[in-house]
Amino acid sequence: MIECKKLCKTYFAGTPSQVDALTDVSLKIKTGEFIVVTGPSGSGKSTLLHLLSALDRPSSGKVLINNKDTSHKTDKELSLLRRNLLGFIFQGFNLIPIISAIENVALPLIPTKTNREEIRERAVKLLESVGLGHRLDHKPIELSGGERQRVAVARSLINNPRMVFADEPTGELDSKTGRSVIKLMRDLNKKQKTAFVMATHDESLIDYAKRHIKMKDGRIVEDNHNNDVKGF
Repeated sequence: MIECKKLCKTYFAGTPSQVDALTDVSLKIKTGEFIVVTGPSGSGKSTLLHLLSALDRPSSGKVLINNKDTSHKTDKELSLLRRNLLGFIFQGFNLIPIISAIENVALPLIPTKTNREEIRERAVKLLESVGLGHRLDHKPIELSGGERQRVAVARSLINNPRMVFADEPTGELDSKTGRSVIKLMRDLNKKQKTAFVMATHDESLIDYAKRHIKMKDGRIVEDNHNNDVKGF
Protein backbone atom coordinates (compact mmCIF):
# COMPACT_ATOMS: atom_id res chain seq x y z
CA MET A 1 0.00 0.00 0.00
CA ILE A 2 2.81 2.42 0.86
CA GLU A 3 6.33 2.40 -0.52
CA CYS A 4 9.22 4.80 -0.08
CA LYS A 5 12.32 4.91 -2.24
CA LYS A 6 15.66 6.40 -1.16
CA LEU A 7 13.90 8.73 1.25
CA CYS A 8 15.92 11.58 2.74
CA LYS A 9 14.92 14.42 5.04
CA THR A 10 17.19 17.29 6.04
CA TYR A 11 16.30 20.00 8.53
CA PHE A 12 18.23 23.25 8.60
CA ALA A 13 18.88 24.72 12.03
CA GLY A 14 20.45 27.95 10.85
CA THR A 15 23.09 28.38 8.15
CA PRO A 16 25.20 26.35 7.66
CA SER A 17 23.97 23.83 10.27
CA GLN A 18 21.82 20.95 9.08
CA VAL A 19 20.37 17.77 10.54
CA ASP A 20 19.99 14.69 8.36
CA ALA A 21 16.92 13.14 9.98
CA LEU A 22 16.54 10.40 7.34
CA THR A 23 19.10 9.08 4.87
CA ASP A 24 18.39 6.77 1.93
CA VAL A 25 15.43 4.90 3.48
CA SER A 26 13.51 2.44 1.31
CA LEU A 27 10.74 0.06 2.39
CA LYS A 28 7.30 -1.30 1.53
CA ILE A 29 4.31 -1.57 3.86
CA LYS A 30 1.34 -3.76 2.94
CA THR A 31 -2.27 -3.51 3.97
CA GLY A 32 -2.93 -5.52 7.14
CA GLU A 33 0.58 -5.32 8.59
CA PHE A 34 1.29 -4.54 12.25
CA ILE A 35 4.69 -2.87 12.50
CA VAL A 36 6.67 -1.53 15.44
CA VAL A 37 9.45 0.98 14.67
CA THR A 38 12.05 1.38 17.42
CA GLY A 39 15.25 3.33 17.91
CA PRO A 40 16.76 5.96 20.22
CA SER A 41 15.63 9.58 20.27
CA GLY A 42 16.75 11.30 17.09
CA SER A 43 16.94 8.06 15.10
CA GLY A 44 14.28 9.22 12.63
CA LYS A 45 11.20 7.29 13.80
CA SER A 46 8.77 10.18 13.91
CA THR A 47 10.20 11.72 10.75
CA LEU A 48 9.66 8.44 8.91
CA LEU A 49 6.02 8.26 10.06
CA HIS A 50 5.40 11.87 9.02
CA LEU A 51 6.80 11.27 5.55
CA LEU A 52 5.07 7.94 4.96
CA SER A 53 1.75 9.46 5.98
CA ALA A 54 2.21 12.56 3.79
CA LEU A 55 2.15 14.88 6.80
CA ASP A 56 5.54 16.17 5.63
CA ARG A 57 7.47 16.19 2.37
CA PRO A 58 10.88 14.57 1.85
CA SER A 59 13.98 16.50 0.88
CA SER A 60 14.60 13.83 -1.75
CA GLY A 61 13.28 10.41 -2.65
CA LYS A 62 9.70 9.33 -3.20
CA VAL A 63 6.68 8.16 -1.23
CA LEU A 64 4.12 6.14 -3.17
CA ILE A 65 0.65 5.52 -1.74
CA ASN A 66 -1.41 2.98 -3.67
CA ASN A 67 1.28 3.16 -6.38
CA LYS A 68 0.76 6.91 -6.78
CA ASP A 69 3.73 9.22 -6.35
CA THR A 70 2.90 11.90 -3.77
CA SER A 71 5.84 14.16 -4.73
CA HIS A 72 3.90 16.46 -7.02
CA LYS A 73 0.55 16.46 -5.26
CA THR A 74 -0.76 19.72 -3.87
CA ASP A 75 -1.40 20.21 -0.16
CA LYS A 76 -5.13 19.89 -0.83
CA GLU A 77 -4.63 16.62 -2.71
CA LEU A 78 -2.50 15.25 0.11
CA SER A 79 -5.10 16.31 2.65
CA LEU A 80 -7.81 14.42 0.77
CA LEU A 81 -5.54 11.39 0.42
CA ARG A 82 -4.90 11.30 4.17
CA ARG A 83 -8.58 11.76 4.94
CA ASN A 84 -9.62 8.92 2.64
CA LEU A 85 -6.94 6.34 3.43
CA LEU A 86 -5.02 7.07 6.61
CA GLY A 87 -5.50 7.52 10.34
CA PHE A 88 -3.23 9.10 12.97
CA ILE A 89 -2.61 8.63 16.69
CA PHE A 90 -0.40 11.44 17.93
CA GLN A 91 1.96 11.49 20.87
CA GLY A 92 0.18 13.43 23.60
CA PHE A 93 -3.27 12.55 22.18
CA ASN A 94 -3.88 15.96 20.49
CA LEU A 95 -7.50 16.06 21.60
CA ILE A 96 -9.33 19.39 21.57
CA PRO A 97 -9.93 20.17 25.27
CA ILE A 98 -13.13 22.23 24.96
CA ILE A 99 -15.22 19.60 23.13
CA SER A 100 -16.50 16.19 24.19
CA ALA A 101 -15.09 12.75 23.39
CA ILE A 102 -17.70 12.11 20.72
CA GLU A 103 -17.05 15.51 19.12
CA ASN A 104 -13.30 14.83 19.08
CA VAL A 105 -13.87 11.49 17.36
CA ALA A 106 -16.32 12.93 14.82
CA LEU A 107 -14.18 15.97 13.97
CA PRO A 108 -12.22 14.54 10.96
CA LEU A 109 -15.49 13.88 9.10
CA ILE A 110 -17.10 17.27 9.74
CA PRO A 111 -15.62 18.86 6.54
CA THR A 112 -16.94 15.98 4.41
CA LYS A 113 -20.36 15.53 2.85
CA THR A 114 -21.17 12.73 5.25
CA ASN A 115 -24.57 13.11 6.89
CA ARG A 116 -24.26 14.48 10.46
CA GLU A 117 -26.44 11.71 11.86
CA GLU A 118 -24.26 9.09 10.19
CA ILE A 119 -21.13 10.76 11.60
CA ARG A 120 -22.56 10.64 15.11
CA GLU A 121 -23.63 7.01 14.74
CA ARG A 122 -20.16 6.06 13.54
CA ALA A 123 -18.47 7.98 16.39
CA VAL A 124 -20.73 6.36 18.99
CA LYS A 125 -20.00 2.90 17.60
CA LEU A 126 -16.25 3.51 17.69
CA LEU A 127 -16.28 4.82 21.24
CA GLU A 128 -18.35 1.83 22.30
CA SER A 129 -15.84 -0.46 20.60
CA VAL A 130 -13.02 0.99 22.72
CA GLY A 131 -15.06 0.70 25.92
CA LEU A 132 -16.07 4.34 26.20
CA GLY A 133 -19.76 4.21 25.35
CA HIS A 134 -20.48 5.63 28.81
CA ARG A 135 -18.10 8.60 28.35
CA LEU A 136 -19.42 10.11 25.10
CA ASP A 137 -20.07 13.58 26.48
CA HIS A 138 -17.02 13.86 28.74
CA LYS A 139 -14.30 16.35 27.83
CA PRO A 140 -10.64 15.23 27.75
CA ILE A 141 -9.90 16.80 31.16
CA GLU A 142 -12.56 14.51 32.64
CA LEU A 143 -10.91 11.37 31.22
CA SER A 144 -7.94 9.35 32.40
CA GLY A 145 -4.80 9.03 30.28
CA GLY A 146 -5.86 5.62 29.03
CA GLU A 147 -9.33 6.86 28.19
CA ARG A 148 -7.93 9.82 26.27
CA GLN A 149 -5.68 7.51 24.30
CA ARG A 150 -8.65 5.31 23.45
CA VAL A 151 -10.53 8.40 22.24
CA ALA A 152 -7.50 9.13 20.03
CA VAL A 153 -7.61 5.57 18.69
CA ALA A 154 -11.34 5.90 17.94
CA ARG A 155 -10.74 9.23 16.18
CA SER A 156 -8.04 7.65 14.01
CA LEU A 157 -10.58 5.10 12.76
CA ILE A 158 -13.53 7.41 12.02
CA ASN A 159 -12.69 7.57 8.30
CA ASN A 160 -12.32 3.76 7.99
CA PRO A 161 -8.60 4.05 7.17
CA ARG A 162 -6.61 1.28 5.56
CA MET A 163 -3.54 2.24 7.62
CA VAL A 164 -3.02 3.97 10.98
CA PHE A 165 0.22 5.68 12.04
CA ALA A 166 0.82 5.89 15.79
CA ASP A 167 3.65 7.99 17.27
CA GLU A 168 4.53 6.81 20.80
CA PRO A 169 0.92 5.79 21.53
CA THR A 170 1.83 4.37 24.95
CA GLY A 171 4.51 6.91 25.88
CA GLU A 172 2.38 8.72 28.46
CA LEU A 173 0.59 5.66 29.84
CA ASP A 174 1.35 3.25 32.66
CA SER A 175 2.34 -0.27 31.58
CA LYS A 176 -1.08 -1.84 32.21
CA THR A 177 -2.97 0.84 30.28
CA GLY A 178 -0.36 0.77 27.54
CA ARG A 179 -0.85 -2.96 27.06
CA SER A 180 -4.61 -2.50 26.82
CA VAL A 181 -4.13 0.09 24.05
CA ILE A 182 -1.80 -2.25 22.13
CA LYS A 183 -4.30 -5.09 22.55
CA LEU A 184 -7.01 -2.85 21.13
CA MET A 185 -4.85 -2.06 18.10
CA ARG A 186 -4.03 -5.74 17.61
CA ASP A 187 -7.71 -6.66 17.77
CA LEU A 188 -8.57 -4.02 15.16
CA ASN A 189 -5.70 -5.23 13.00
CA LYS A 190 -6.95 -8.81 13.18
CA LYS A 191 -10.69 -8.16 12.77
CA GLN A 192 -10.69 -5.27 10.31
CA LYS A 193 -7.30 -5.82 8.61
CA THR A 194 -6.35 -2.25 9.45
CA ALA A 195 -2.60 -1.83 9.19
CA PHE A 196 -0.74 -0.16 12.07
CA VAL A 197 2.71 1.44 11.96
CA MET A 198 3.79 2.41 15.46
CA ALA A 199 6.91 4.32 16.54
CA THR A 200 7.98 3.66 20.12
CA HIS A 201 10.89 3.70 22.57
CA ASP A 202 9.38 0.70 24.37
CA GLU A 203 11.18 -2.36 23.02
CA SER A 204 8.90 -4.68 25.00
CA LEU A 205 6.27 -3.98 22.32
CA ILE A 206 8.37 -5.70 19.66
CA ASP A 207 7.04 -9.09 20.78
CA TYR A 208 3.48 -8.01 19.93
CA ALA A 209 4.27 -6.94 16.36
CA LYS A 210 4.30 -8.94 13.17
CA ARG A 211 7.22 -6.86 11.90
CA HIS A 212 9.97 -4.91 13.64
CA ILE A 213 11.89 -2.07 12.03
CA LYS A 214 14.86 -0.69 13.96
CA MET A 215 16.33 2.72 13.18
CA LYS A 216 19.60 4.41 14.03
CA ASP A 217 21.02 7.74 12.83
CA GLY A 218 18.27 8.20 10.25
CA ARG A 219 18.67 4.77 8.67
CA ILE A 220 16.92 1.41 8.91
CA VAL A 221 19.40 -1.01 10.46
CA GLU A 222 17.02 -3.97 10.96
CA ASP A 223 13.78 -5.08 9.30
CA ASN A 224 12.55 -8.39 10.67
CA HIS A 225 9.31 -10.36 10.52
CA ASN A 226 8.08 -12.04 13.70
CA ASN A 227 6.52 -15.47 13.23
CA ASP A 228 5.92 -15.94 16.93
CA VAL A 229 3.80 -12.93 17.87
CA LYS A 230 3.11 -12.70 21.60
CA GLY A 231 -0.50 -12.82 22.78
CA PHE A 232 -2.22 -11.05 25.66
